[in-house]
Amino acid sequence: MVFFSATEYWGPASASTPGAEPGEVWREVTDIAPMVSGGGGLSVWISPVLSANLEITGALPFSDQLDGHDVWYNSWPDGTVHETDPYDFYYTATVGVTFLISDSPFRNDPRYNRRSYTKTRRFFQPKTRSRSSRPSSHTRNRFLFF
Repeated sequence: MVFFSATEYWGPASASTPGAEPGEVWREVTDIAPMVSGGGGLSVWISPVLSANLEITGALPFSDQLDGHDVWYNSWPDGTVHETDPYDFYYTATVGVTFLISDSPFRNDPRYNRRSYTKTRRFFQPKTRSRSSRPSSHTRNRFLFF
């Protein structure tokens, strides 16, 4: 859903139109219309700190009045009525560059990256294990039995 409020003004071409002054409000439209939108993007890393980005989004509202009119006239008020094509498509294309000033400590640190952690977990385990107060069987001295 999209809420829109559009105002149309008389333009310079309306100077010869009776009752129209350029710059005055001609008509106003305020409404809510359903809309379908979508988009996608691409990010290519050129180096570990620099990437090029492209993003395209589009929207198709199910109303022909987002631009303020669904008809136009070749003259006013007795001119021919021309209907505009429905389903105007609005889109935005963005191109950009991203430069990382300081890299995130979480991205490359093996403690926060599961794949790296599993490969190197032996380095993160304690070097000394806690021993119980009783020595193991192979270190005890046996007097009576082997």
